[in-house]
Amino acid sequence: MKYSFSVAVHRDETVLESTFLKSPIFADGKTTPNILRNHDSVAIAYTQAIEGATTDILVFAHPDVYFPGNWHKSFTKALEWLEENDPNWGVIGLY
Repeated sequence: MKYSFSVAVHRDETVLESTFLKSPIFADGKTTPNILRNHDSVAIAYTQAIEGATTDILVFAHPDVYFPGNWHKSFTKALEWLEENDPNWGVIGLY
C-alpha cells in the first residue's frame, strides 16, 4: 500500500524543522513529505494536497508531530488489519 505525507506550515518553520522533519521515518530519503506552505488555512492546504494526490492513502500531520522509526511498520500493519476487517474504511484516526 502506497501512502504519502502532507504537512501544513504557515510562515514559521521552526517547529517543522525541529520536530516533524527530524522524524526517523524521513531520514532515509525514501519518504518525502509534501510540505504545504503559507496557505490561508490548513483546510485550503489539505484540499490542495488531496487534489494533487498521487497515492490512495494520505497521511495529514501537523508540524509538531514526530514519527518514530517504527511508524511505517505499525501503520502498514494497521492498514492490513483494516483491509481484512473493514475494507470500506475512510478515516483511520489520530496518532
